[in-house]
Amino acid sequence: MSTGFSRTLRFVEADGFRLGFGSLIVTLVFLAAWAGWFVFAPITLYAVTSSARLEVDREAHAIDAPIAGRVVRRPMQLGQEVAEGDLLVELDAEQTRFQVEEKRAEKTGLTVQLETLRKEIEAQQQALLQAKQAEGAATQEARSRNDETAAAAKFAEEQAARVVRMHEEGLVAESERKRAVAEAEQRRAGAVAQQESLKRMGLDRRLGQSEKRALLAELDRQAADLEGKLTAIDATVARLEHEMGLHQIRAPVAGRLGEVVPLQPGTVVEKGARLGAIVPKGEVRVVAEFSPMEALGRVRPDQKAKLRLEGFPWVQYGSVAATVVEVADETQNGKIRVELVIDRGPTFPVPLTHGLPGTLEVAVEKISPAALVLRGAGRALAQPTQESAH
Repeated sequence: MSTGFSRTLRFVEADGFRLGFGSLIVTLVFLAAWAGWFVFAPITLYAVTSSARLEVDREAHAIDAPIAGRVVRRPMQLGQEVAEGDLLVELDAEQTRFQVEEKRAEKTGLTVQLETLRKEIEAQQQALLQAKQAEGAATQEARSRNDETAAAAKFAEEQAARVVRMHEEGLVAESERKRAVAEAEQRRAGAVAQQESLKRMGLDRRLGQSEKRALLAELDRQAADLEGKLTAIDATVARLEHEMGLHQIRAPVAGRLGEVVPLQPGTVVEKGARLGAIVPKGEVRVVAEFSPMEALGRVRPDQKAKLRLEGFPWVQYGSVAATVVEVADETQNGKIRVELVIDRGPTFPVPLTHGLPGTLEVAVEKISPAALVLRGAGRALAQPTQESAH
């Protein structure tokens, strides 16, 4: 009995040693594998943001009311494809239209006045020209008569002088001398009178021309005043027509109406009020906003990313693969803007349209678990130092 029990006990002890040694080997192999994974296995780190959305590569154009007014028509519908220049909203412009018609009627009246005035100016200019020609002929005639009178007076004076000498010599009677002297004085007085008449004619001619020029200047002033009024009316009409154009809100670009504010005829909109938005046709891209801590120095062009769209569970629909193409250097509203292009590959089960939001994951680096632990330890050790420095 004792010999059999002893053998059994030795077998049990031998089996226990083999089992313990095998477990130790398995444990060592597992620890070695884990250590290898811990030191060498790469782990992908992601920069994650929930502020991501799909946008076309052309900016959406907001439709704002350029002026305040009452809605007359609103033919635009959500999702409607529009061409550049299509009417989207029409505001009431009756008052402006009445003002335009009033100004146009005023312009017609002033235009008639100006045409009449220009005809009068032309007639006065023609009359002044004819008067100059007639006065020139009359002046030439008066000068000829003046020359004749002066010559006759000179001849009469010479004759009188000769008769006086002959009288002194006793060759002619006293009556003859008196007659010759009287005739010479008469001729001289006639020449003087003719010269005075010629002077008065010149003065009258210059006075008449001055009056006609003054009248023409006044008519020209009146014409310039009418032309100024017509120019002002044209400017006013152009401004009013521009305002009428503002009452018709048209599509600035071609695209799809991605946003439309419900407006019924009779609704009054304020100046600058948002009425909708047009999404131009273009390639869809991903636009995301990261915190500076997540993006700066980590997110770079050519990095791969995945976008999980809200409302479309990624387990069922999958995710949208993308690549980083642009990273902003400066913050805007405390965020870093990142733009990505969608990778070509299997199509997403639903159409990718402008405005779809989602969560973006960007693969920023690969690191081993050991390096990750050391990095976390370094941050933990550096934290008290930073706090004490503060």
